[in-house]
Amino acid sequence: MDKQIILNYLRRQSQTAPVTLRETASRPDGALYPRRPVQQTIRSAVDDFMEHGGHDRWWVIPGLRGVGKTTVLAQTYLQAVEYGQDINLLYVSLDEAVIAGAGLTDILSVYQEEILGDYFENLKKPTLILVDEAQADPAWAQVLKTVYDRSRKVFMLCSGSSALHLQMDANVAGRRARIETMYPLSFAEYQLLANQQPIDEQLREQLMQSLYGSNSADEAYRRLKDLKAAVNRYHAASKPLDLPFYLEYGTMPLAIQRRRALLRKDMQTVIDKVVNVDLRSWRDFSAATLSAVPRLLNMLASSGDVVGLPKLSQALDISRQQLISIMDVLVKAGILIKIPAYGGSPFSSSRRPAKYIFTSPAIRSSYLDFTGEPTADGRRRGQLLEDVAGLHYQREFTAAGKGSLTHHYSKAGGHCDFILQISNHKRIAIEFGLGNKGADQTVATMKKVKCPYGLVFSKSELRLDSRQDIVSVPLDYFLLI
Repeated sequence: MDKQIILNYLRRQSQTAPVTLRETASRPDGALYPRRPVQQTIRSAVDDFMEHGGHDRWWVIPGLRGVGKTTVLAQTYLQAVEYGQDINLLYVSLDEAVIAGAGLTDILSVYQEEILGDYFENLKKPTLILVDEAQADPAWAQVLKTVYDRSRKVFMLCSGSSALHLQMDANVAGRRARIETMYPLSFAEYQLLANQQPIDEQLREQLMQSLYGSNSADEAYRRLKDLKAAVNRYHAASKPLDLPFYLEYGTMPLAIQRRRALLRKDMQTVIDKVVNVDLRSWRDFSAATLSAVPRLLNMLASSGDVVGLPKLSQALDISRQQLISIMDVLVKAGILIKIPAYGGSPFSSSRRPAKYIFTSPAIRSSYLDFTGEPTADGRRRGQLLEDVAGLHYQREFTAAGKGSLTHHYSKAGGHCDFILQISNHKRIAIEFGLGNKGADQTVATMKKVKCPYGLVFSKSELRLDSRQDIVSVPLDYFLLI
């Protein structure tokens, strides 16, 4: 590509980025959005780099489209601006650059020669490079790895769709770059962004330890009881209708300032980009196979989450192998979470059918809105709650390498939603419900699977069934983790 065109692009970026990124990081009233935990982590890393030349100089933020990755880059840009002339600063959105015919190699080459006036190896001033939509250039990882190795004066932050995972080799993901996957909003994050209600990290950690780090039902109950007053204080400041809206669309940041009619279109845009951009870039799917994806997602949204592959492949008129490939890519794209049946390895297929839930219940809601299922329907809200729960366990345990999640499959049904195994040490049977949920399903699972205790999250009061080793926990507790 012509060097002058790239130089003009970089100059335009330097002029427009301060305005456009401030808009991205701001609410409609002009106030900046509060920082989510991921951004707090990045902020600390940038400050450490500026003050001490920090060791962690390359951060990668993959995640489902629409979860707020660009906002994190915008907040980081505004943080860097505060350093004034003490820092070199570059922001580039690769989807725009690639459309203009420029790759990341071209951009960085012109940047160092024409803007910095020197090679990266010779830099004296700290330099911050922010790359959004990195997956638009398949060579991004190798290009940035080279820059990382050439200079200790460069800090790099890049974000993009979940395709980033497939474009990184071990030298990037394991030895150089820090990977911070960004997920849809937890309820506490939603409250932070929507209502400026701070996250109580100390309370969150205490709840995590009480729920999952106890040795018995009695210990879990006693520890949770000690936290009751703190939980009640937090929820006293919450709006009463926040939970239903959160279950429908509130896991996606775009929901905070949008009307419901627009949210469904926004979510369909997210899904369309995953299907037409991400899936096409990962597998050589035919047009006919890709056309089956929206129908597949609609079927999963409307039906139970444990659906046999033969039934699905027949309904979609595609082969079983094609269906497996589609499901695999939808998991990697961050649309679905696969939960193996208990008895099969989380890392291999089980003969029993897996459960597939949505990474964000907003995706399910967009399909259910389209089919006209009432928002107040108890079954619908129960499915959305299960999506929220699955996201929690994926984020805190499976993806973090701290445990695994399975479900207890039986043709007759009657078992709990999840079996959480924590670091191969213990299993906890877990059930969720929006009403006053009983413990029968959890007890049925615990008769088959050895668990020191089970948890039932619902609208019921905190109580202990010492005979069955079951703790009934109000949803108010779960929503804070």
